[in-house]
Amino acid sequence: MVILIPFDPILFDLFPDAKGETEGLLAAMRTYYTVHGVEPKVTLESAGEGHPQIRIQLDVNKLTHRTKERRQALVLCEKGKFAEAREILLRSAEEDPSDSEGHRLLGQIASELGDPESAIDHLIDALRWDPRNKHALTMMGNIWARDKDDVDTAMRYYLAALEADPT
Repeated sequence: MVILIPFDPILFDLFPDAKGETEGLLAAMRTYYTVHGVEPKVTLESAGEGHPQIRIQLDVNKLTHRTKERRQALVLCEKGKFAEAREILLRSAEEDPSDSEGHRLLGQIASELGDPESAIDHLIDALRWDPRNKHALTMMGNIWARDKDDVDTAMRYYLAALEADPT
């Protein structure tokens, strides 16, 4: 599996251990995307026309995907059974942390249960796996605006969501 992430300054917010340095960012991403001891190859490359991107190459043969559990959790969420859904998603995230949507759902559940700090943590995980996850970006904006009363930070996430999906 190859994940291509446009090199964007927001990545330094998602990976603060990088301390604003590109090599630190690559190292932080390498650590974060290591799953079950399988370390990915993380490189910065040119995508043409001067638009660099980060390439994360994972050995998918060694990773498991938990789509069945995510679907089950989504059904539980739709029924308002957030605690049950959270338990399924937490187990799934531990077994396969690469599921951006699973992390986004955990963020949504935490928000629904009135825990914005935990919601932000889960949404950061979702965005680390997919910085263009428009639903996670929008939720981050909502939480920063509604729960943190920080419109400037909220706007950064809303603008990133619009960039990810202008519609």
